[in-house]
Amino acid sequence: MGPYRALTAPAILTYFIFIILSTLRLSPAQCVLTGVLAAAGYWSVVAYTRRSFPDPPAGALETQIYITYGVVFLIGGLVAGGVARQIRVHVHAALREAETRRQVERLEHDLDIARSIQQGLLPSSPPEIDGFEIAGWSQPADQTGGDYFDWLELPDGRTIITLADVTGHGIGPALIVAVCRAYMRAAAGSGAVDLQEALGRVNDLLHVDIPEGRFVTAAVGIIDPAKGTMSMLSAGQAPLLFYEAVSGKVHNWDADDVPLGIMSGVKFDKPREIDFATGDVLVLTTDGFFEWANPRREQYGTTRMVNFLKANHALAPQAFIDELYKAVLVHAEGTEQADDLTAVVIRKT
Repeated sequence: MGPYRALTAPAILTYFIFIILSTLRLSPAQCVLTGVLAAAGYWSVVAYTRRSFPDPPAGALETQIYITYGVVFLIGGLVAGGVARQIRVHVHAALREAETRRQVERLEHDLDIARSIQQGLLPSSPPEIDGFEIAGWSQPADQTGGDYFDWLELPDGRTIITLADVTGHGIGPALIVAVCRAYMRAAAGSGAVDLQEALGRVNDLLHVDIPEGRFVTAAVGIIDPAKGTMSMLSAGQAPLLFYEAVSGKVHNWDADDVPLGIMSGVKFDKPREIDFATGDVLVLTTDGFFEWANPRREQYGTTRMVNFLKANHALAPQAFIDELYKAVLVHAEGTEQADDLTAVVIRKT
């Protein structure tokens, strides 16, 4: 068809497709360079043709086509560069999202393992104590929590009961829970347990280990089935609700001392001596129960806890905890659990 017709043929514009394909490199600079080189190459061929083949001379229309085609190639490079830049942004965002998702999945997997380990540290069955029924239950607000309960039978036939709450919830408090449980069991391992001495030892160890601003509230008691009594100390853990079957009265006791881990060298008071009669019930809960608020920001509160205890004191401990949890859920009216829930109920049969 001759050089001039070839340079103005519409088929030349198919090269625009190859310029757009340069976006696959995901390099805006290379895309722009492709367009610049395409335009410069085309105009170079036009200049060579006009110099080497002067006849027939190019008219105004041909000149306009030459300019247009070159500009199209140049614009194609710029468009390809813009498209490549956007694709690159989206690809990088997708890669970051995929990496974030992978890290989240790995973290959730690790938290599930931590949760299973922490749940494994809780007692799997209630202790067998003559004359007493005992139940414990715990439900963290996250995969892992900062509450725990425990019981340990001592060589002399007594049983030590513990309920504790570490400030906050999540993996950090969960680690402190494991440490606190280990210290408490080690302090009680000798059998000749003196609550004041044992809590003092645990307090000093926790003060060294846990970071500033963290502390542990704990209620620790020793049940003596032979006497039907319980010696108990509360380090910042309150309220302690005790239902007295004879009078039908509920005693609401405050904590005896400061929480564990705040300062070293704490001298704990003499333990509270509780004489259990048939039908008496001791209820220990962490603040997740009575601080759970409904949409109107009304907490469940200790007054409702006291009334619930009066109305349901005859229930077996596990049934009591189940019904208490249901009552709190009804009060919450669908609000999410914001804190860990842990309860221990002791009833004299």
